[in-house]
Amino acid sequence: MTDIKVSQVRLEAELTGKMDKLESDLNGRMDKLESDLNGRMDKLESDLNGRMDKLETDLNGRMDKLETDLNAKMDNLETNLTGRIDTLEAQLKGEIKTLDAEVKAISKRLDSQ
Repeated sequence: MTDIKVSQVRLEAELTGKMDKLESDLNGRMDKLESDLNGRMDKLESDLNGRMDKLETDLNGRMDKLETDLNAKMDNLETNLTGRIDTLEAQLKGEIKTLDAEVKAISKRLDSQ
């Protein structure tokens, strides 16, 4: 082989070695970046799941409290309405008795004339 051929072969071998090393370095960096990104994504997903769970728990608690408050208010309204109805019924019965007594008194007067 001539000196030029030998130099060319050595240069090609050296370049191939450098390219292989560069490719290996790039692959290593890409693997590390992928691993780092996967780790960050897993942490982000975990954080978001934790926040969503906390939010769901908070909302469930608020809804339960709201339901309890509404039930208590409805019970109070029902009690108040029942009391008012009972009071009105008693008043009406009293007025009916009074009117009945007045009608009987008027009837007696008319009968005795």
